Amino acid sequence: RSATPIFVPSSCQEAAARRLFEKHQQLRHPNLLLCLGFSESIEGGMMSIWEFSPGGTLRELIFRYPRVKAVTINRFGLHALTALSYLHERGIAHGGVCLDNVLVSADGKCRLTGHSGDRKAACELFYVHQTCYISPRMATGALPTPQCDMFCFGLSTIEALTKEPCWKWATCEDGQSFGTSAELAELMKAGGKPFSDALVQGRVVVNVDLLRGSDVVDNYSRNVVESIIRCLSLDPSERPTAMEVRETSKEMLLQAGLTLEEDELAVSTSDDDTCD
Repeated sequence: RSATPIFVPSSCQEAAARRLFEKHQQLRHPNLLLCLGFSESIEGGMMSIWEFSPGGTLRELIFRYPRVKAVTINRFGLHALTALSYLHERGIAHGGVCLDNVLVSADGKCRLTGHSGDRKAACELFYVHQTCYISPRMATGALPTPQCDMFCFGLSTIEALTKEPCWKWATCEDGQSFGTSAELAELMKAGGKPFSDALVQGRVVVNVDLLRGSDVVDNYSRNVVESIIRCLSLDPSERPTAMEVRETSKEMLLQAGLTLEEDELAVSTSDDDTCD
């Protein structure tokens, strides 16, 4: 590797990166990882520098500890939904919701990373690999919307609750699937245009039936499961908002006698205001 950068950003690109970084700095929330800055890559291009999170990704945690309790996974989902609600209220779509972009802190709190105050500008400045965790709209090359985020949240939930792929091959007219399990795994791993083409062409579909299995239904509230299934609707207008799914999911915590820290803080603040 050469120690000399082969790519030098122009003054316009540097100015755009600074503006994007300033927008990042305005997005401050307990469930959002902080963007610390950006740097020039030796291989070419620019890259974001994110705050360190010692617990790794949610995907790593779930597959490392297969017996994570259902109520714990539900709490993780609520943390992600809280962050998405914050972004969506400001008209910002995350655009990359998946288990790999949910990081776990040492205190067990989940925080989203990979977000941007301006997705279009970020894609122009940085290399953004498109994974298989995309909505049908995103597969066409369109910029993500909050509704796209909710579709991707549904995909992530399938994998978090079942530890199975969120996609499956569609069935041909002769009753055969379009490929093997190994081929699907390779396609999902590749992401990018190959996967987008498969989704647009209808060769892959959401593996939503997994959410209706007894293992999920017996461990999670039926209302929660139904709200996740609605997130995966092909009609964006039928998908619930992050706040709506969050409120439904809170029922499971309340039944277990638990609350979210931010809800407790809000109550405490309200009580203090009342006393004043």
